[in-house]
Amino acid sequence: MSINLEECKLLLRRGAKELPNGRFQFTHDLRATIPTMWGRFSTDQSATFAENLQCPVCIIKGEPGMDYEPRESYMSHVELVRRYAERVEFHLVPGSHHFHLNNPELVAPIVSSFLVS
Repeated sequence: MSINLEECKLLLRRGAKELPNGRFQFTHDLRATIPTMWGRFSTDQSATFAENLQCPVCIIKGEPGMDYEPRESYMSHVELVRRYAERVEFHLVPGSHHFHLNNPELVAPIVSSFLVS
């Protein structure tokens, strides 16, 4: 299991809304997730996003994490961002897809350092 029960409850409280029929629906837009070869964004669209970056970028990935596409393809997107963003940090931290929830002590120092530098 990649997430414990308490963090699961947090995600549901933060990312779901109750519908009039008493059911629940996730409220995030799946089209706004990281570009993948599954068609969320084309390679050209990803390049356009990267070319227009005007801020520092911090990428933190869990290792082994979850790969939604071949690792080489993911890393090519990281390299594309590095080509255009003014500053890019890339970190691999031990953990699953939900490492930031299960082990925030691994992520907090990276984010804090990134924000103050």
